[in-house]
Amino acid sequence: MTIDDTLLPCPFCGGAARCGEYSPSWDTTMQIVSCGTCEMSVDRRFRSEALAAWNRRTPDPEAAHIEAERDAAIARIEAYKTMLVQAERDVLDNKVRTTAAIVAWMRGIALSRTMRVAANRIEAGEHLKGPKL
Repeated sequence: MTIDDTLLPCPFCGGAARCGEYSPSWDTTMQIVSCGTCEMSVDRRFRSEALAAWNRRTPDPEAAHIEAERDAAIARIEAYKTMLVQAERDVLDNKVRTTAAIVAWMRGIALSRTMRVAANRIEAGEHLKGPKL
């Protein structure tokens, strides 16, 4: 057998296929491909036609449906990955902005506290007194 003569397993039972020929009449020879397990067969006038008929499979509608679901799931996963990457970027950007805002707020609190302390000292006249020794 050549590469073109490769036989797929039986579509009904999965058994190994075999090639042969028979003569239905004295002037005709038919090529046959049959399953060695369940005896399912295909016959044609020419060997190439018999092999092509045996190896041809009707697409399983359920398999097509499953493949479509798989492709849709892969597309959703890719979309979620993109969303996750963007969310991570947004979180990092927010952390930077939030951290800067917190630092500024804390500086504002510290500054206002320092100013209140200074204002209280000025009111009490402590700013005119020298350092405590």
